[in-house]
Amino acid sequence: MIRAMPRLSRHLSVVLLLGSLPAAGEAAHERRIKATLSTWAKDDVECDYLYTHSSNGGPEIAEQYSMSDGWSLLAIGGGPPGSEEARTYHSQAGRESRARRSVPGFKLSEHIDPESATVESENDETFTIAYSPRSRNSEEDVLLQKMNVKMRGQLTVASADLQPRTMRIELAEPVAVAVPPVRVSNYSESRSIVVDPTTGVLLVRSVDLESSGRAFLFKRVSSSFTHRFDYRGCRFVRKD
Repeated sequence: MIRAMPRLSRHLSVVLLLGSLPAAGEAAHERRIKATLSTWAKDDVECDYLYTHSSNGGPEIAEQYSMSDGWSLLAIGGGPPGSEEARTYHSQAGRESRARRSVPGFKLSEHIDPESATVESENDETFTIAYSPRSRNSEEDVLLQKMNVKMRGQLTVASADLQPRTMRIELAEPVAVAVPPVRVSNYSESRSIVVDPTTGVLLVRSVDLESSGRAFLFKRVSSSFTHRFDYRGCRFVRKD
């Protein structure tokens, strides 16, 4: 009996060690998520940038934003804009629409709920965080909750420097809209993310959105949007 005790003790210690591994792994994942969110907390920058976008296979629209001169329309479909297009662009409605555009900086904590975030997978170069998305607009969040819209998100991060590379948000399950009667079966939003070399702030390089479903129960509907950004001359915004 006395000789058997050391073997029993070693066996028990191995069992206890193995039992502690999941908890230790979860703690490491939690620290990694917190480090990622805190590392990229700044978004108070302004930049000059070229913005190109198109929707549903239509012509590409090229705009430019200058910190000194504001917005200007450069081209539509590869050519200069016509007089009517320029008039619409500079109308009051056009100015109000551009005023609602978000600033270039991208703060992860405004999009990712840390309480819902988990490390879903990892390899030698990256790890992927699964999370419940949230918008920067609390009223929009409330509306989505009332409509019972369930979304899921994934953020791929470089392991070496915790730099986010891509972000994807998609509909977790189909959702029905009463007016007009539409059933959305698929929705996805993909972002590629870069780091501005001057300020070290995260910037969105591109956004692709796609959705599909049925209207009035039988008509197939779909939409797609592409957005591309080319930044230069970024600087921190001075706060009074």
